[in-house]
Amino acid sequence: MRTFGRGDQVVWRSLPEGNVGYVFPATIVCDDDDVIGLFQHTGSICKKRTGKRGGPGGRNMLPGGWDGGYSNREWTGRSNLHLHKMGSGHTVIRSWDPDQQRFTGWYVNLEAEWVRTPIGFDTRDLILDVTVADDLSSWCLKDEDELQWAQDEGIVSADEASFAKSEANTVGEALKNRSWPFFEDWSGWQPDPDWPVPLVPCDWDKH
Repeated sequence: MRTFGRGDQVVWRSLPEGNVGYVFPATIVCDDDDVIGLFQHTGSICKKRTGKRGGPGGRNMLPGGWDGGYSNREWTGRSNLHLHKMGSGHTVIRSWDPDQQRFTGWYVNLEAEWVRTPIGFDTRDLILDVTVADDLSSWCLKDEDELQWAQDEGIVSADEASFAKSEANTVGEALKNRSWPFFEDWSGWQPDPDWPVPLVPCDWDKH
């Protein structure tokens, strides 16, 4: 499977239970043997499964709740840089502040290792997340209640839940040791202002 070049448009997909659950279009920042970087643009149109949702906060698809359809959702938040180290079970997300012209915050999404496809990358969200203070002074878990609910409902296996918790601790150790990506000098990182907002291709569900 080919690697992508800086500026190429791709799609990132999360595949719960083998079906496409969530899709967003992105621009390639970097793609090499070590790290893949994607830039998610404000105003881009994503796709999300429709159906019956529940659980803590009412955000999670209920078992058997998917109605087979998808809705288009505009990404109205800040543009984000997604960095995935190959072989890992998490992705580091930093938000772009256009006023300060810098990336801010650290949100770590725990997910399966990315799989390369002809149109981008596939993974599976593991529900549990990690938030890290902007100044790297602390970290904490997010959505522990949703992970427990998903395990109780059989959506996530005990092994997957255990892996997510272990991966969260790995992130905590990386922060403590200031290893990747927390040692990076981020002053030189910025998106290309000429990048157009990418689109989800018509064959987004065919690969």
